[in-house]
Amino acid sequence: VFGSDQIIPARYNTGEFKLIPEMKLAKEYRTAMPSVVDTPLGLIMAVRAKLKEQNWVEVYRFSQNKWNPILKVDTGSDNGNPPALFFKDNKVILCYANRGKRELILSSTEDLEQWNEKIIYNSKTSDFGYPVIFNSEKGIGIVFYENNKDDRSVILQKEVILGW
Repeated sequence: VFGSDQIIPARYNTGEFKLIPEMKLAKEYRTAMPSVVDTPLGLIMAVRAKLKEQNWVEVYRFSQNKWNPILKVDTGSDNGNPPALFFKDNKVILCYANRGKRELILSSTEDLEQWNEKIIYNSKTSDFGYPVIFNSEKGIGIVFYENNKDDRSVILQKEVILGW
C-alpha cells in the first residue's frame, strides 16, 4: 500500500529524545528510508519515493514547524534506493543512485536553492547504490553497495574520495 510508511524524526539533546513533527506523507506514493542532517539552515531530510515504476528522491527542510519540500530528483525506473545526506564546510551534500542510468550522483548546495550536481561513478550493473558518506583525511568518502552479477561478487566497501 503506497503512502503507508510513517517517518517520525526525533532529535537527541542533553540525554533525551524530542520528537519533531512527523512528515505529512503523500498517500498516493510511498516514501521511506530517510537520511537527516542538522545544519545552520535547519534540519534537512532526504527520502526515497516510489510510485509503481517511478522512483525519485525528495529533500525537505524543517522550518516553521513543518517539513517543506526543496528538491525532487528522478532516480529512474529501475527500483530506487535510499539517498545519503551529509553536512560539511557549510554545504549540504546529497548522494543517490540512478539505477536506470547506472550512475552515482553527488549534489551539493550552500543555500538549498542552487544545487551543483556531478556524476561520481558509473556502474556496470543496475544493482548498486545505498550510499553512505563519511569524513576522510582527503575530503569526504562514499561507500556503496554494488553487485557484480557476472562473477556473483558483492562489493560492500567501494570508496570514492572527493576533495572538498
